[in-house]
Amino acid sequence: MYRFLLTTFILLIILVPRSQAQHTANTGFTMIKKVEKVTHQAFKTDEIVKVRFNIDPDIIEVRSTRSSRVLVETTIEMGSPSMPLLEYAIGTGRYELESVVEGGIMTITPKPRKHDIVIKGERVPENLKYVIMVPESLKQTSGM
Repeated sequence: MYRFLLTTFILLIILVPRSQAQHTANTGFTMIKKVEKVTHQAFKTDEIVKVRFNIDPDIIEVRSTRSSRVLVETTIEMGSPSMPLLEYAIGTGRYELESVVEGGIMTITPKPRKHDIVIKGERVPENLKYVIMVPESLKQTSGM
């Protein structure tokens, strides 16, 4: 029994590479693999007095920072085992945020996605979480 468990453990270490940030969840008879990656963005705040977010409040966490820029950390989780697919989607700017400045107010909004990612006729789930660090000197509001 001990030899079987040790062999299984060693095979799991070899066959499930953690360096690619792959996670496996067992749901009944099917195995769902996901990949995850974190990206970063920064927005200049020259002549800005207020920041507004047009982002779903369930996927955003706002923190205060001593920086002079708005800093964004985006965690992207894709319900596909393909890290190259996730990296390609990131490279096209699919998950970037856009900012518009009007009257001293910066509005930060996710870029609109034109289409879903589909593999073998099935839509690939994409989950996003944002941690946005706002300079202490700025006021913040939610637009949603």
